[in-house]
Amino acid sequence: MFFGTYSHTLDTKGRLIIPAELRSGLGDTFFATQNLDGCISLYPDPEFQALKDKLDALPKITNEAARRLRRFYFANSRQMEPDTQGRVLIPGTLREYASLKRRSCSSVWTTTWRSGMKNGGGPTMKTRSRKTFSTT
Repeated sequence: MFFGTYSHTLDTKGRLIIPAELRSGLGDTFFATQNLDGCISLYPDPEFQALKDKLDALPKITNEAARRLRRFYFANSRQMEPDTQGRVLIPGTLREYASLKRRSCSSVWTTTWRSGMKNGGGPTMKTRSRKTFSTT
């Protein structure tokens, strides 16, 4: 489970520094995908595979909502690996989805990133623990 607040800026290439304390929990590679709340969620490999298994267990042919949910999560999923400076490139589709801009980002890590552009604030990145599936 991740907690804490960190302030970082997206660089001109759309890269964001993942704090060292969080990189160790995410592993060498992890997945980023859009979340139902207009956020970006980060999943360590095993947790992403567990999510995939749960969604794959839903009826495929007869349930249109299940098919849409799988497409929603997996169409824009990306496997990520921090560079030597701990930066990851947030794909343009995910930056656009979460309304992330180059300005300073405040991160609340508990596994979902969201823009705080609403209410006049700067981009805010939130992460919720995938283990508890909590919502805020």
